[in-house]
Amino acid sequence: MIELFGMTPLRADILRYLWQHREGGTSGEIGRSLDANYRTVAKHLVTLEDLGAVESDADAQRQGVRVVYRIDAHGFDAAASQLLHYLKGK
Repeated sequence: MIELFGMTPLRADILRYLWQHREGGTSGEIGRSLDANYRTVAKHLVTLEDLGAVESDADAQRQGVRVVYRIDAHGFDAAASQLLHYLKGK
């Protein structure tokens, strides 16, 4: 079903992981849990962050330390709502 919206199974799994682990996780932790390469997971996380569905600690990124990603529930819900309104022609 997710393919209908152009989402890859891995990207959907990452979002599901983050919803189920509200404390978040690093790309490595998420990758291990999903049996996926952490670099691939990291690329998806950056894209999801750019789209507003995921958030991270920007200071950690600048300092080069572990970056923990979390679901941005507000951003995710807003995007899902906009998609549904668009598809329904509202």
